[in-house]
Amino acid sequence: MEQPLLRIRGIKLPKLSATEAHNQYRDRLRCLGAARGTLWITDLSGSTAAMRRRTIWSAMNAPGEDAAISRDSLLLASRTFRLVERV
Repeated sequence: MEQPLLRIRGIKLPKLSATEAHNQYRDRLRCLGAARGTLWITDLSGSTAAMRRRTIWSAMNAPGEDAAISRDSLLLASRTFRLVERV
């Protein structure tokens, strides 16, 4: 049986303070619960069919995925993570 192609979305939260980079991300994970189910809708405009094609059902920060904080300047940081589509 052929494996379906999974869609991957890289997301970057820019211009965060060091505290925000840690705390906001933890708060997001806490709100998502144990399954960390996330529905990522990239664009609400257009037809329903087009919106469904662009939507990704995923988990945030699943094991083995990138979740990192990088320093953009002395006071600001960015948080990146990936969403890998669930099938």
